[in-house]
Amino acid sequence: MKVGFLIDRPPIFNGGFSQRILREINLVGNFEDIEVYMQVFQSVKSRKNENVKKKVRELYDSYGVKGYFFSFLVSSKLALNIKMYNKFYIEKVKRFINKYNIDVLICENLWCAYLGTVAAKELGIKVIFDYHGVVPEENEFDGYCKKDDKKYTYLKEIEKEALLNSNSIICVSNSFKKYLVNEFNLQEQHIKVIPCCINREMLNYDQDARHEIRSKLGVENRKVLIYAGSITKYQCIEEMVWIFKELKKKDNRFFFIFLSAYTNYNIIQKLFRDNGISSKDYYIGSVPHNKVQKYNWAADFGLIIREEHLLNRVASPTKIAEYMSAGLTIIGTEGIGDLDEMEISKVLLKYDEIKNKETQKLNSIIELEISEKIRLANYMQCKKVLENTYLWECYKDMYHSEIFRLVKE
Repeated sequence: MKVGFLIDRPPIFNGGFSQRILREINLVGNFEDIEVYMQVFQSVKSRKNENVKKKVRELYDSYGVKGYFFSFLVSSKLALNIKMYNKFYIEKVKRFINKYNIDVLICENLWCAYLGTVAAKELGIKVIFDYHGVVPEENEFDGYCKKDDKKYTYLKEIEKEALLNSNSIICVSNSFKKYLVNEFNLQEQHIKVIPCCINREMLNYDQDARHEIRSKLGVENRKVLIYAGSITKYQCIEEMVWIFKELKKKDNRFFFIFLSAYTNYNIIQKLFRDNGISSKDYYIGSVPHNKVQKYNWAADFGLIIREEHLLNRVASPTKIAEYMSAGLTIIGTEGIGDLDEMEISKVLLKYDEIKNKETQKLNSIIELEISEKIRLANYMQCKKVLENTYLWECYKDMYHSEIFRLVKE
C-alpha cells in the first residue's frame, strides 16, 4: 500500500502544525504493509535556504519516507486567475500520484485537500482530509480577509468542496466534529477525531528535575505560572500578563516563566514593565522544544488563554497535552476545543471577564493549594486522560484500518 502525504510547507519547525504531521508520518510509516511518500509545496526562498534543505533531508531519512516530490510554491497573491493557479498545482499533485502510484492521499489542511480531492477524483484514488482548524475563520481572525469578502468567500467555497469530496475526514476535537456535521451536513461516521497528541516519552514527572530548576530560578517557595509558545494575537499574551499582575496583588508569591523565541524577548519584557511587574517576579527564556518540559516540571500552573471564537472552539492545542504530561493545573478560558470536558485539575475563566478586568474568579486560583502530594495526584489524573486520548499511539490502528478500508471500498 502506498500512501502519499500532501503538505503545503516543510514540516521541519517546532510549531504544532509540524509536530502533528511528523507524528502522523511516523505512525503510518511504521507499518510494514505501507510505504510513505510526500509532496511538499515549498517557497523558492525556503528551498534556497541550506538549513531548511538539510532539515528536510534529515526528515526523510529519519522517518523512512520512500520518495518525495517538491513543488515550488508561488504566492497566490501573484496569481491573476485563482482557478488557473489551482489548476497548475492540481497537475503537480497528479504528477506526484502517478510517479509513485499512490493509493491513498492524506492531505494536510485545506488548500492541499482541495487540490488533492480534485486530482484524486480524476485518477480514481482515495483521499483523507486531515483538517487542523477552520481556515476561513482563521484568516478572518488574523486580518487577512473580512467576512464575506472575495477571499473569505473563496476559502469557504473550497472548504465545502474539499470536505464533501473527501472519502474520510480527520479533525482535531469533538467540538470540531460537531461543527462539521452541523455546518456541512456531513455523516458522523466519515469523521474521525484525532487530537493534537504527544509521544509517550513525554509522559513523565521528574521531581528531582523540578527541584533543580526551581532552585536555579530561586522560586522554591513560590507559585509558578508558565507559558511556552509564540506571541501571536490569538495567544492573548497581554491577557496572560494581566492575570499574573492581578494574582500577584492578592498573593505576592506568584512568579511567571515565559518561554518564547529569543527575538520576542524585548516585546515580552516591555509588556511586564508596562504592567509594573518587577524583573524579580518573572523569567523570560528561549529553549529548544525538547527542553521545555523541565520548565513545565518547575511550574505549578500552565496558562492557555484564548478569545471566544470559532477557531478556538474547534481547536486542539498541543500545549494542553504538554501541560498535562507534567501534571500542571491548567488556567485557561472556557470554550477551547474539548478542554471544558476534560477531567483534570483546571480553572477555566470567561474571556469576556478577563477583557472587562473582572477579578472575582481569580480567587479560585489563589485558593488552590500547592504541595508535592497534590502535584503527584494531578499528574496521575492527567496521565489517565492522556493514555486514553492524547498519546499518538492511541491512534495507530485507526490510521491503518482507515487507509485499508478506503482502498477496499
